[in-house]
Amino acid sequence: MNAVLIAAGLGERMKPITEHIPKALLRIVDFRLIDYNIARLFNIGIKQIGINLFHKAGVIREYLEKSSENLYMVTEPNLKGTGGALVNFKDFIRGDFIFYSCDVLTDIDLAEVVELHLTRKPAATIVLLNNDGANIIGIDNEHRIKEITRNSDDTFYDFAGIAVFSERIFSYLPKKETFNIVEVWTRMLENGEYLLGVPKEMNWYNINSPDTYWQVHYDLLIDKVVVGGHGFDSSFYIDPTSQVKTTSLDGFVSVGPNCTISAQVALTNTVVLGNSAIQDGEYMNCLLSDMFCIEIKH
Repeated sequence: MNAVLIAAGLGERMKPITEHIPKALLRIVDFRLIDYNIARLFNIGIKQIGINLFHKAGVIREYLEKSSENLYMVTEPNLKGTGGALVNFKDFIRGDFIFYSCDVLTDIDLAEVVELHLTRKPAATIVLLNNDGANIIGIDNEHRIKEITRNSDDTFYDFAGIAVFSERIFSYLPKKETFNIVEVWTRMLENGEYLLGVPKEMNWYNINSPDTYWQVHYDLLIDKVVVGGHGFDSSFYIDPTSQVKTTSLDGFVSVGPNCTISAQVALTNTVVLGNSAIQDGEYMNCLLSDMFCIEIKH
């Protein structure tokens, strides 16, 4: 089985961070988001991973060519959306495949989801979760998806960014350049296809805002949440390539690679992005570099 990793987004809500680094290459304490998701897919036996790129595509491609093998990367000339991205992989996919959003950080048991798909044999097995304000998918008692609607209630679910698709999903792609994956599912439902919805309780983060990016660091370093084997005994992480002279560290602190932090700096509940030189100042509840400081309301 192969997989498709969706990694072409602009990261608009993550600006100004994503003006300097693409979201896929963001570090979560001591690991990069895309490395984590690639490793999770290969660890369950995925043979090849297709990845769509757009924003800072060259930067991501150069990084992955050095760090990973068995990747099929496609750079989109224009953003095609989460559904339109599948057009890139018509010739790459043979049989069932995993569809995975690179924005997602979770400890879900992927092998269990694949096994359920192979056993129940739906056209799509879609991982669901409760997400206030975004629940659009209704299921019946057998977890068959019965409805996709914006006028939902708290018995509906949101898409968790993870699914397993039958190859026949390609016959439902609309003949236009840009569309999202929900539009494809709607076409499938209208044609009577069996779509399986799988609600899951899991540690799950959609890294699509500065608040969420800060929160996942808080959870890992303060609340000691463990995600996919990544857990931390200390509330402070300083990359071995960085020099931190200050002793004024409180709450949690995560310092990326190749940073210099002077003795005149105080950090509390702050993530310092890589390649930053911080000379002075007191920072609390921040995402920090020497080019910006994003304050988080906590």
